[in-house]
Amino acid sequence: MNKPNDLASDELRLTRVERNELLKGNETMKTKLIIGVMALFAVPAFAGDLNLNCPAGTTQVGGPNSRMESAGCATTAANGERSYTGPFIVYWTNGMKQAEGTMANNQRVGLWTTFDKTGVKTGEVTFKADQWDGQRVKFHANGQKQLVETYNAGERVAVAYFNTLGQPVARDGVTLQTK
Repeated sequence: MNKPNDLASDELRLTRVERNELLKGNETMKTKLIIGVMALFAVPAFAGDLNLNCPAGTTQVGGPNSRMESAGCATTAANGERSYTGPFIVYWTNGMKQAEGTMANNQRVGLWTTFDKTGVKTGEVTFKADQWDGQRVKFHANGQKQLVETYNAGERVAVAYFNTLGQPVARDGVTLQTK
């Protein structure tokens, strides 16, 4: 049985269609590529690193100091492929959290939170089946809302912009009067 870090380099090659989709910004292709690379470098977490509340039947892998620079709950198929379900955290190379949320069968679901390299929260976005669905909020460095977008199955349906005081300045392409 192949372990994820024993995969042949040919298994990491993208087909021409996959490469074109990735270059076009296809979010599902990006996620599949990221998960594939993470599975290649995944190692079990060591005690004391992190304790995720993994669902029954999954095993915690990775951690802030692992080669995969993420941690999640996974099952491993007979062919060595991992499937992530449960809490998932991505780390910056300095060990700080970059993003955290929940995976379900290798797809982002529910609320995900993003952070800068110093640990300051930079945004929140809700996923459904690995697509933005609901609100996406980006924050100014001072913690005030900078941008609020609303998505329906990956399609943006509304947007609002805010100044550093958190006051709305534009909504759906219309500049608002500020006092």
